[in-house]
Amino acid sequence: MRSEGRRVTSVTVWIADDERRAVVEAIEGELIAKLREAQPGLEARVLPGP
Repeated sequence: MRSEGRRVTSVTVWIADDERRAVVEAIEGELIAKLREAQPGLEARVLPGP
């Protein structure tokens, strides 16, 4: 997950399937933690799917 010369400033994760919400939330939590570790100050949030 490296991109030379680019900086991620915001990440939004949409959870579209309520039946898989717990699994997606766990994966999302790990993803956001790793992104924040790689880039402190990253704004990241989870929104319910449309």
